[in-house]
Amino acid sequence: MDKKNNLKLLLGISGLTAVAAMGWEHYRNHYNLDNHLSFAEKSIIFWQRRVYDQKIKFFIRLKAHNWNELLQNRDHFFVYIGTRNNPQCLSFAPRLSYAAQQAGKNVYYLDTTKEATNPILRHLLEDLQVKNPPALLCVDHGRIIRYDFDEKITDFINAH
Repeated sequence: MDKKNNLKLLLGISGLTAVAAMGWEHYRNHYNLDNHLSFAEKSIIFWQRRVYDQKIKFFIRLKAHNWNELLQNRDHFFVYIGTRNNPQCLSFAPRLSYAAQQAGKNVYYLDTTKEATNPILRHLLEDLQVKNPPALLCVDHGRIIRYDFDEKITDFINAH
């Protein structure tokens, strides 16, 4: 009986350690707590995130569980898939916002920040074959057209 209790205790402690480690990794990634960044780099990231937050206000927020409803109700739309925790997204979103406003187009925004904890979002990203944000998609009558990052955003938006 003593060995059994020791085994339970050991398994409980190792399980808690694993959960704590995963939680810390998620917290560190989510809040960008990498200590190796200099003050100047942290300041730049802070201001990029502020600009990002301001620019995505022009997008229409989309939740993963509303994707099928959007497909049924809209024939043609643009979807930006990104997160404020990704440097490429911090650079891409302001340019997309400007291009969409110039073209007079609405863009839906799917935030991937909670991908690790949201199975519906994770499954949707797999279905859309989006491995890494940012991604810009044009959905035209159910057909998905992907933005190629080699072309200008305005050319893609105006062509579709």
